[in-house]
Amino acid sequence: LIFLLIFFSCKQKSKNMNEVNSSNYVEYMLAKVKHYDIEPEYLIRIGNNTMYEVLVNDIPVAKHYRETQLISPIEINYAILKSGPQKVTFRLYPFENKGFEDDSGINVRILIRDKKDVNRLGLGKAPENLVLEKEIYIKKKGEKYYEGEITFDAKIPYENQGWNDGQD
Repeated sequence: LIFLLIFFSCKQKSKNMNEVNSSNYVEYMLAKVKHYDIEPEYLIRIGNNTMYEVLVNDIPVAKHYRETQLISPIEINYAILKSGPQKVTFRLYPFENKGFEDDSGINVRILIRDKKDVNRLGLGKAPENLVLEKEIYIKKKGEKYYEGEITFDAKIPYENQGWNDGQD
């Protein structure tokens, strides 16, 4: 009787350990992910002729210190804790130390797409909808720094506590 009890208890343990293994771990974890009816993904696209840093809700999301332009959108959902107004801060710097030129500035486009469309259609094929577009130009030639802010409303199906109750 004791032998049968030990035999069946050992067999049960090995069965449970074999449910998740290296070959099925990804599928197992993906099945546990909670999905929403709509999974909005917010992006920023920037056209620039200055160097810049971008913060969303005071979280750095992008910096670019070269005289080239970035083509890829910047995903910003990780800086959005809940639905409502979102603050986007831009810090602009001239390419050369002599200051901004007459046409210095950036074009900012806030876009939204559904993550489910990205998964279904593929990256670059999912439709992007414009939330906000703003052109920011430096008015004072020769300035060596400019900081500005815009806001947009985000609608997301979750609310994260994040750093709201953090202490310095």
